[in-house]
Amino acid sequence: MLFLDDNFLKKEALVHFEVFHKGIEKNKTFQYWRVNVIIRDFISSIAIRMRFQDMSQEQQIQVRRQVAQFNERFANIQNGSATTDIILTPEFVLNDYILNKDVFQSDKMTAVEFARWIAYNNGEYFDKIVMDMCCGGGIQGIVALLRGARHVTFVDYSEEACQNTLENIVHYGLEDKADVIQSDLFKSVKTKTDLIVVNPPFFPGEPLEDEPISRTMCFGEEKAHELYREAKRYAPKMAVCHWDLAGRENDPENLGPKYGWNVTRRLFLPTGYGLQQVSGSDKEYHFKVDVLER
Repeated sequence: MLFLDDNFLKKEALVHFEVFHKGIEKNKTFQYWRVNVIIRDFISSIAIRMRFQDMSQEQQIQVRRQVAQFNERFANIQNGSATTDIILTPEFVLNDYILNKDVFQSDKMTAVEFARWIAYNNGEYFDKIVMDMCCGGGIQGIVALLRGARHVTFVDYSEEACQNTLENIVHYGLEDKADVIQSDLFKSVKTKTDLIVVNPPFFPGEPLEDEPISRTMCFGEEKAHELYREAKRYAPKMAVCHWDLAGRENDPENLGPKYGWNVTRRLFLPTGYGLQQVSGSDKEYHFKVDVLER
């Protein structure tokens, strides 16, 4: 289902026509390639917006709501970072965990529930090598290290996320057991591991161009398929979290078997709190962790 702003096409067309018009005025000579580039960029910008708006209305509202609350939270932070205490179990607290304004927060979202699952299930990775893919600020891998993992490789496409992860690694004194790789999924990764933990963007639409933080929420269909297809080269087991409001497209139960992964265990938890509480909905959505093996 497509939900387009009534004025969207008019605004986009006017902007691109203005650029085209100025280009003709400046150069006087009409060149076909200028028209081609402008039309290509116009179509590309529409396509990205349409792929976002091709999600359900409820999904679109939730993404925009989370972006707005994220921006509001960090609006008054001057140096770009803040610290918080994250309670994972009564005995296990991450004190002064570092949050970065350009990295989606780990203390409010399903990331903290996934980290809690990792804390309770260290038999999955004790004395083993782990990869924290889409690591954000590094909470999943840091918890794994503090609960017995031998080594963790942290991977994220975002420079800010990698820097935030490094700050937290140093803060918890884990430098000798960790490395951080800035990579678009597995493109720059050479390390093979025993387990990959993944807290990927949940939603199937493309990120909003005017909200870079939406990349942490919107994965796109191609990237989701790439994750499951390429992961087989790096580990025999994955633990992936998902939020069922995001739909079936990127659900591990749906995508995993297409690339030879078997879902062996599942944990469901309600998400009726925090940023991922769905206001005004009569449905109960769940956060879940899927363990996949091949």
